[in-house]
Amino acid sequence: MQGIGWPVSLRRFTATFGLLAVLSAADGALPEHARALQSGFRAGGDAETLTVSADGGALPKYSVRRTGAQELTVTFDAAPGEKALAAPGIGGSRLISGVRPVPGGFKIQLKTSAFGYVNAPNKAKSQLNIQIFADAIGSSWADARKDAKKDTKEGRQGREEG
Repeated sequence: MQGIGWPVSLRRFTATFGLLAVLSAADGALPEHARALQSGFRAGGDAETLTVSADGGALPKYSVRRTGAQELTVTFDAAPGEKALAAPGIGGSRLISGVRPVPGGFKIQLKTSAFGYVNAPNKAKSQLNIQIFADAIGSSWADARKDAKKDTKEGRQGREEG
């Protein structure tokens, strides 16, 4: 390589190129969802919105479920070792009494059972928006799993008696 006029020997060039290749491969091997999740809260109008944003990547798979008369549970498929999501502050909320972290996500405690919710991802912004609103029909919510167990027990008892 001396004939080309480069002040680098072939051995040094090869070592540098190899190091760059290893670093590039290591960067590509990082988990896709090795990112920080951040949460926020906005109260306004007839609804309150909790927002979860992924910095530096797409949102991981998530689930939003009503898990109690006055409770929603939000969970994420987080990468091993990823920091737990910090629960947002909820100052000025008319519907939400608290948000607490749980393994893999957080629970939203509500002041009433008369609520409804909608969750919608915004893939362009790597966000999940959970909108909670007052809804009288929500007070009639019942846990389907408990109802199924109750029906099963009643069905068995009915067969045993007859």
